Amino acid sequence: MAIEDMIKRIMDEAKEENQKIILDARKETDSIKAESRSEIEKQISEMEKGLKREITNIRNIYISDGKRKARQALLSSKEELIWDTICAIRGGMSELKDERLGSYLQPMLSRSKKVLGDRIRVYPVRPEDAKVLGSDPAIKGLVSNNLGSEGPLSRYQGTDLLGGFIAITPDGERVVDMSFHGLLERNEERIREVIARTLFGDQ
Repeated sequence: MAIEDMIKRIMDEAKEENQKIILDARKETDSIKAESRSEIEKQISEMEKGLKREITNIRNIYISDGKRKARQALLSSKEELIWDTICAIRGGMSELKDERLGSYLQPMLSRSKKVLGDRIRVYPVRPEDAKVLGSDPAIKGLVSNNLGSEGPLSRYQGTDLLGGFIAITPDGERVVDMSFHGLLERNEERIREVIARTLFGDQ
């Protein structure tokens, strides 16, 4: 065999081997690309699912927070209306006069005498309260004129009693607060319930 033939054969074999290596490399590259693409698509799919879950969670949080704020705003508005109504009631009571005022105070005076006895001392809050209570011997003068620094009336210093009267036993041991302020304060919860039921139908 001639040298040229041997060289040609070696070159042909080398070329064939080289092409085989290149073909195998391409196949391997294509396989790696396909696997990478599949893995990337899988990761993207998982990321999309996670993102959707996150978006749903965030949306639910915002919806829940919005509902909570709406409830708070509604409760705040209701509370404001209830307070405005209580203030209106206080204002209305402080403006009671003459016969209408007497229709409240006379029964309250009779009730106080039943509780504390006929010898009670009665201190009206305002001149109009004293006027409708009349010349009953139990009437001893306005609360404001008898506050002092000690004694049972001293606790009302600085309090807007609105109207009504304070009844005290002769020994000063027992006190019945029949001021409008006291009546409203003692019945505040019940008054609030009535207002809420009337305004909003709340139970």
